Amino acid sequence: MTIFNVYNANNKFLIALRIVKLPNFKLRDFDCDTNSQAIAWLKSLDLRDIRDIYSDMYQAWQELR
Repeated sequence: MTIFNVYNANNKFLIALRIVKLPNFKLRDFDCDTNSQAIAWLKSLDLRDIRDIYSDMYQAWQELR
């Protein structure tokens, strides 16, 4: 759990918010019209899935830097 800090690792909303704030986040990738819809959709997923999405997107962003 290197990417997440202890306080936010188990909160779906905070992880979803981090995903939306990533520079490589695009609404069309999540088939949503607004950030609120994307956050709601992400919160409906399992915690493990949200972590995987964040991890993948964060790593992709780091590689582009």
